[in-house]
Amino acid sequence: MHTDAPGASADRVQVRIEAVPRAHPMRVVFAGPIEGLITHFLKGQSYGCQGPSLCEPSVHRARPVWKGYAPARQLRPRQGVWAPCVIEITECLEEQLRGRDLVGEEWELVRDPQRRRSGQVTGRLVGRRPEKALWVPFDIRPPLYRMYHVTFLDLGTPNPMPSRLILPTVPLSEQDVSPATAATPERAATPEDLEKLKQLREQLAGRINTERRARLHEAATTNGHAPMKES
Repeated sequence: MHTDAPGASADRVQVRIEAVPRAHPMRVVFAGPIEGLITHFLKGQSYGCQGPSLCEPSVHRARPVWKGYAPARQLRPRQGVWAPCVIEITECLEEQLRGRDLVGEEWELVRDPQRRRSGQVTGRLVGRRPEKALWVPFDIRPPLYRMYHVTFLDLGTPNPMPSRLILPTVPLSEQDVSPATAATPERAATPEDLEKLKQLREQLAGRINTERRARLHEAATTNGHAPMKES
């Protein structure tokens, strides 16, 4: 735990921004709602949007990326505590959490290990925790201001990514199911299947060789030469 800050100790820690790592899942209990923020990615660095009147014009024109932040307690089993932190929420994860009363809910968050750090993050609801000490809210703005080195951020921006369109499938009718369209179950090849395949390959190779010899003989006869012998 980070106990190097003034006033920090074994049971009092500095609240920091925590992104879900690739190496292992993160277990958290939410202590408040998600606050959305547009960030601008410029020259390898992320800048929190302060609004068009406060953002530097070159920064404000840069590619926008939505991020969400929420107060939470993160499980730290080695220290045996739930440590307060501000969880970074991706667009994909926010869509999964959207519309829920998150306060008191325990979630396991996982980042796709096959992709880079900005890979997709998903969550699994573990349950609701009865310990009200885990729910105590706190202001997430001071840690965010420190991270982005600003005194104001335009928080409260909703996720601009529309929800996934999920529609029901339509089952096949009787007229759709015919011998030509009916699916046949797959099965593993038997020794008999392999032997038949070998015979077919040998027959095909023999037919190709026969046709090749016939073409060579025809070409040699047409040109007035003796038939060519195959080497």
